[in-house]
Amino acid sequence: MLVRIAIFIALFIPGYVSAHCPLCTAGAGAVAGAAVLFGVQNSVVGLFLGAFAMALGLWFGKKLKFNLKYKEELAGVLSWVLTILPLMPLFKSYTALYVYLAGDYGSLLNRSYIVDKFIIGSIVGALIVYISPYISRRISEIRKKTIDFQGVIITFVLLAVVGIIFQIVL
Repeated sequence: MLVRIAIFIALFIPGYVSAHCPLCTAGAGAVAGAAVLFGVQNSVVGLFLGAFAMALGLWFGKKLKFNLKYKEELAGVLSWVLTILPLMPLFKSYTALYVYLAGDYGSLLNRSYIVDKFIIGSIVGALIVYISPYISRRISEIRKKTIDFQGVIITFVLLAVVGIIFQIVL
């Protein structure tokens, strides 16, 4: 009986909450899972899985107790690698990217490249999660105030817009 009371009290005592990263992490993971169920393109699935992996890593990096320069970024990249690379065989999807900038066909700036849509999407998703706090801070500086869940809203809007573009273009 004493153990049950202790568990009940532990569950309902408020503690320190860091709302931005866990919400982004859970939201990105839920959207990626739903995307697979709805059959959207692998680039969009990669977008949300990359965002999920980076958000999880950045959040975990903030929880680390030792001092190391760029520990959040290092944890984010490590989380991305450990999440995305094992999933690559499940989401194989390639497309041709034609680069026509200069030179004859076959030169570095004038040829067709084969790219993995899942990897491209996951890199873009990770970058969106990484830069969205900076965008949120810049908006707060311009407006001189923040709205509730501004960082989460900006992250999800950017992911949704890029996801729609990927679904149409890639």
